[in-house]
Amino acid sequence: IICSAAISACEACGERETAARLYADAVERELLPQMERGQIDLHGMIAPVALAAVASSLECLARGDMPVPDGGLAIITGKGEHSKDNIAIIKPQMEAMLASSEFAGLGAIEDARNTGQLVVGADDLRAWIDEKSSA
Repeated sequence: IICSAAISACEACGERETAARLYADAVERELLPQMERGQIDLHGMIAPVALAAVASSLECLARGDMPVPDGGLAIITGKGEHSKDNIAIIKPQMEAMLASSEFAGLGAIEDARNTGQLVVGADDLRAWIDEKSSA
């Protein structure tokens, strides 16, 4: 709860890098889940923590801490079935974050088989990493 509150406060203040570092620290301490086999499951996370989780995962890929998954990055956002009025909260915020200039327009496509999952293609990830490393 404390980790989520700290990450949320950083996100609210526009400190996404700090939020991602706090998330990475919480993962290291096994307090929050991490990306595994090219997939990150955001179920049970509040939106600010979910944003930090994906930002942290992308930074891990950019640093080369783990290889870019051949199938790209699958981001399980859920469909909003457990949200108030069954309206998805995380998915639209995730789409906006991935389309922002901070992520150089790194977009995400809704998985055709699962509307509660976004996919960032491996080629798009590699291009983003190359762009990031040359900056």
